[in-house]
Amino acid sequence: MITPFLSRLEKILADPFEAAPSLSPEEAGALAVRLAQAIPPLLQRARDSHDHLVDADKAAVLLCKGRDWVVRNSEKLPFALKVGDEWRYSDAGIQQYIRDRKKRR
Repeated sequence: MITPFLSRLEKILADPFEAAPSLSPEEAGALAVRLAQAIPPLLQRARDSHDHLVDADKAAVLLCKGRDWVVRNSEKLPFALKVGDEWRYSDAGIQQYIRDRKKRR
């Protein structure tokens, strides 16, 4: 069931530049804060459903390679991501890499 609030929110999100003038400054500020607070958990949930990062040990298992090979080749691997001082590997990227390699055979 769509409540009047959700209906109004849908209109605001559909075209924020058109909808913003209809809000009071207080409403606009409160909405901006609430939306900003909602973004991190929403992004995390979106990522959880599609992909997650794994460490070199898990990547090695998925690739049927040794951990040393994975770490040594990290800069060349398209699914590798440097996080601080450590490498992390996209699980979805590894799966795509495996599919692409199988197609070449």
